[in-house]
Amino acid sequence: PNRNDDNYSPTSKFQCFVDLFNRQSKHHYIPKQNLSIDESLIASKGRSSIIQYIPSKAAKFGVKLWVLAEAVSGYICQISVYKGKQYDPTPQGMLQGAYVVNKLLDAAGLFNKAYHLFTDSFFSSINLAKELLAKGTLFTGTLRANRQMPNTIKNPVLQEKESIYIRQGRILLCAYKERNGRKPVRIISSFSIAAQENDKPAMICSYNKFMGGVDLADMMTESYNDGRKTLKVWKKVVFNLMHRMVINAYIIYKENTSDNPKLSRLSFTQRLIEDLAKDHMVLRNENQDDNRQNKNKHGIRKLPGHREKDCDVCSDRNGYGGRRRSR
Repeated sequence: PNRNDDNYSPTSKFQCFVDLFNRQSKHHYIPKQNLSIDESLIASKGRSSIIQYIPSKAAKFGVKLWVLAEAVSGYICQISVYKGKQYDPTPQGMLQGAYVVNKLLDAAGLFNKAYHLFTDSFFSSINLAKELLAKGTLFTGTLRANRQMPNTIKNPVLQEKESIYIRQGRILLCAYKERNGRKPVRIISSFSIAAQENDKPAMICSYNKFMGGVDLADMMTESYNDGRKTLKVWKKVVFNLMHRMVINAYIIYKENTSDNPKLSRLSFTQRLIEDLAKDHMVLRNENQDDNRQNKNKHGIRKLPGHREKDCDVCSDRNGYGGRRRSR
């Protein structure tokens, strides 16, 4: 559809590939308990309404993805492409972060299965923690100072290495100051207890351990990324998702293989390419053999026992073209 059409979608060229990725990721792997949700950026300076500017990212310009990943391995369970405010609006009365979290978990079919989700301050809120708890999902995340919360946590008076807790039912809030001169960290959890671990609240240690699933997936994607230049935004997205498919396949391989030692990721990728290309290479070699036979039967060939003679078509001994010979 044209851009002015009500049915127009800026992701229509590659949405079928995103749907395929999500369908296969959900079908072939059951993630472990700890999950994380974060944003990811596919670098591109192509012209499209879905290009976003994120100054905190190294690339700054690109297509923004909302990503649900397994916290430990980086296996990507669900991806959603952000289309911008015009084509992907947030329901009225709901924070965008909470909307994204519910959308990803629901699409992945992970509600009411006791999963533990970790998010950063963009997604986190007390209302989200309560909502997820009602759907059988645990939650831990940092809180922004402008979120709705008790004043004791919002404006805490703390010394170095000091923390303060507030609990309401299963929802635990904590404010912690690592050292003087730094702002306090506010964190919420529906899973942790008010305990210390290595001079820090245990919920902060748990957050630091399990929040990096999406960052790990991005790091692995960039390790062997071909970086092919193109201004076609849909090509950038499709090639990036292909890389992520290979990473997911390698994680499944490591979980299930009996190989000893296990293949490195580079060796696995090389073997995967060889297996995918095998049928094509066999067919190409057969076609080349057929072409050689046909060429020997019907093609142009040298005449044995004959000397080179002037070409009747393009040779002009006395003119501009000079002398052209042929056998």
